[in-house]
Amino acid sequence: MKIEGMIISGEFDKNAQEFTIQKIKNWYTETVVKEEQVEKLYTYLIRNKEAEEQILTLYYQLLIRLTKEEMSQLLSDLENVVSLYQ
Repeated sequence: MKIEGMIISGEFDKNAQEFTIQKIKNWYTETVVKEEQVEKLYTYLIRNKEAEEQILTLYYQLLIRLTKEEMSQLLSDLENVVSLYQ
């Protein structure tokens, strides 16, 4: 199932219970995440939602800056992804 969020886009595989992130903001990637990983990121962002900005990393090398508004959008995207694991 194709997911087109405001910050992340990707493909959800119901059988494998995996979400493949294909795009974060303007960056293309091919990152497979399991439910636990999505939930951990979601929980982290909820706990730190008052921060002015956050930095995500891809491949432990590429830094992606998220503004407070983008973090809110990412939280909404992740809520949608988390609901697919149910």
